[in-house]
Amino acid sequence: MSDVPLAEGPAGPEPPSAEDVARYVVAMAVLAPSVHNTRPWRFGIKGQEICLFADRDRQLELADPDGRELLISCGAALFTARLALRSLGYIPQAAVLPDPGQPTLVARVIWRQRARAAEYEQRLVSQVRRQRTYSGGFDPTPLSPDLLAALRQGAARDGTTLSIMPEDGRRILAAAVRTAERLFWLDGGPAQEPGCWEPAAPSRDFAAGTVGLLTTAADRPADWINAGHALQRILLIASTCAVAADLHGQPLELRSLREDIRTKLSGGAYPQLILRLRAISQVAAGVRRAPDDVMI
Repeated sequence: MSDVPLAEGPAGPEPPSAEDVARYVVAMAVLAPSVHNTRPWRFGIKGQEICLFADRDRQLELADPDGRELLISCGAALFTARLALRSLGYIPQAAVLPDPGQPTLVARVIWRQRARAAEYEQRLVSQVRRQRTYSGGFDPTPLSPDLLAALRQGAARDGTTLSIMPEDGRRILAAAVRTAERLFWLDGGPAQEPGCWEPAAPSRDFAAGTVGLLTTAADRPADWINAGHALQRILLIASTCAVAADLHGQPLELRSLREDIRTKLSGGAYPQLILRLRAISQVAAGVRRAPDDVMI
């Protein structure tokens, strides 16, 4: 990869150092999406090991007191880090939530063995710098059944389910989003959550676009990380087809609304995120944290 400098040795280019690999991986991981664009992560580097930590200073205490959305965001960063290693021909080995004594330690990732990246992995990594979450106007072109099937299969690989909502489901979710937004603004809006980089936007027209509900069978921290893993996989697969997602998490931050959605739309599975997917023609670049700002 052009971002990883290769030293020139007597027999030609030498493999990048462990530090160069780690810095490249972190530079890619910070491009992952995060709920409310909080980017709540930090990274520690030691030899051929990267530790991903949850940055509790960026947790939204009112909207996310349990840290569910924080760990979803960290899961997306973890997936991106693993994908970055695969793009370099390494096989990442990740231990998730490895130390109960370090509650902010989300994962340890090491790389010891090598194997050429598969074509689909290279396609996904090519989208890391391009994919964006999106809240603007959406193209009216419907998504293809093949793409929807690929998105569902991608979610299943991480032990999650992406359910595509029929019309009545879209109506229920649209009403939930409007209710959450109304309550959010009545409670003071962004001023109540100074760590929320992106204040709530007015609810989008759920009649347009494809609406999906990302769920997990259980609702533990490991499931939240899996949901983030699945989210980034879904967004990158979608990006290969010029499709972006508008993320809605606010209805799921209210226990009563989340339970209502769980019983009515997900068959008892736990809703983690609402996504509205649509083909787009242009997106603006999002704000990201510089790699040096998140390395310990």
